[in-house]
Amino acid sequence: MYKLSIGVGSSMFKRKFENLFTDPLDFFSKLSQHRLILSPSIEEYYLSCVPSDYEDVLQQYLSSIDNVDETSHSFADGDSDDIRQFIIDCVKQVKMRTLVSEESEFDGYSLTKVNLVTPKSILEHENNSFNKFTFPITNHIVPEGANCESYSKWFGHLFENEKCITIMDPYLFSDAGLESFNKYYLSQIEENVEIIIYCSFQSNKSSGLVTEKDLSKMVKEKFDKWNVHVYLSPSIHDRYILLSGAQISLGYGLGFLHPSGTTRKSCTISVTTDRIVKLPEDARFICNSQ
Repeated sequence: MYKLSIGVGSSMFKRKFENLFTDPLDFFSKLSQHRLILSPSIEEYYLSCVPSDYEDVLQQYLSSIDNVDETSHSFADGDSDDIRQFIIDCVKQVKMRTLVSEESEFDGYSLTKVNLVTPKSILEHENNSFNKFTFPITNHIVPEGANCESYSKWFGHLFENEKCITIMDPYLFSDAGLESFNKYYLSQIEENVEIIIYCSFQSNKSSGLVTEKDLSKMVKEKFDKWNVHVYLSPSIHDRYILLSGAQISLGYGLGFLHPSGTTRKSCTISVTTDRIVKLPEDARFICNSQ
């Protein structure tokens, strides 16, 4: 579930075999969480760049992950004869657009809209797109004024291939909460996915939600592309998103992504692989969308 598709420069393999990475900061131990962008020509490029003594070792590593959905993201070779430009083009086609490499390897290439992450920034735990989305993620603070769309894409990445998503937020159907949910979260969830919502009832005249009957009508009209189930709980307080393999805690709630496009309040996010949250015992089923 929680995997970035990332491009990797040959300079990273050189560093690996020159023993410049040492545990527990070894890049390859972190790489195992994610999916390596590969193609036949990219693999040939890697093999041509490492010392001959290590070609067999690298070939074995690449063969072990190639064409395996959970560990690689395979591309067919394109028309470009420039392999470095081809790697950049592949990186631009995936959601988080992360390229891990020494800067010198791609010197002279345009990296517009690509997040270049260097080994130095990994080892120094800088706040880059690789470190940011590699477990553990504990008490990550989203500051006031952050770009909401970038976090929306991140949630979209987390939602990929999920069959059922559970959302707990008492204010999900408040005026701002509903707008935020539609704009930043629902838009990132594939159609027909089951979405189970636990919330409290928020009378919202501007959205026409005055009674529970109004809520049922709205869910059927606006969420019919998904299999949405709504439960109301008067005691619900904490804000979580529960996935098949992760639990996401949102201190401020889903509404931290403000409809204006930038966050108005800071929010602490924690992601763990354990689902320990208990669903509200007083939850009452209200409606579904289908």
